[in-house]
Amino acid sequence: GMSVLALVVGMNTVRAENADLTAAQARYAERGTALQAPNRETAAQAIADEVIALAQKAVNATEGDEQYNALLLLSQAYSFKGLSMKTGGKLKDRRIDTYNNGVQAAKDAIELNDTFAEAYYWAGVNLGRWAETNGVLESLARKDELAGYMEQTKAHPMMDGSLGKTYEGFGADRILGRMFHKLPGW
Repeated sequence: GMSVLALVVGMNTVRAENADLTAAQARYAERGTALQAPNRETAAQAIADEVIALAQKAVNATEGDEQYNALLLLSQAYSFKGLSMKTGGKLKDRRIDTYNNGVQAAKDAIELNDTFAEAYYWAGVNLGRWAETNGVLESLARKDELAGYMEQTKAHPMMDGSLGKTYEGFGADRILGRMFHKLPGW
């Protein structure tokens, strides 16, 4: 049979989390402090860029649930980065690219595992922010895609087993409400 030591070592290998992912999660958790800083935009961008770099490294080095979590964090970090950029003409294209990257990271997570609500939610959050940055008329073509992500969020459980519709304080319904309010033709 298998020795107890081999069993314990084996269990530790399975549970060991990617160091870049752990560091990225810890850094992302500090994003609130950046928003309190006097140079809040610079501080927030620095955290976002660091989390994006670490999460991307983790995506490339992991698989399964760990890769899913890394992609989820990558999507969240792109959302935070876009949100913390100054609004203004020059940065509009950079914000649009940032939100597109956030949508893509969440889509990659969904492709990896379509079971959980979180990836649908962050795909929709980034797409919604992309739409707000891009302007109403340019965004109408993707309103069904956005609504679809929010409906999928509500239809799937979260990773901890609770209802997707409750994620981020019933976020899917709030985003749908905002979309109905901002986009004509409903």
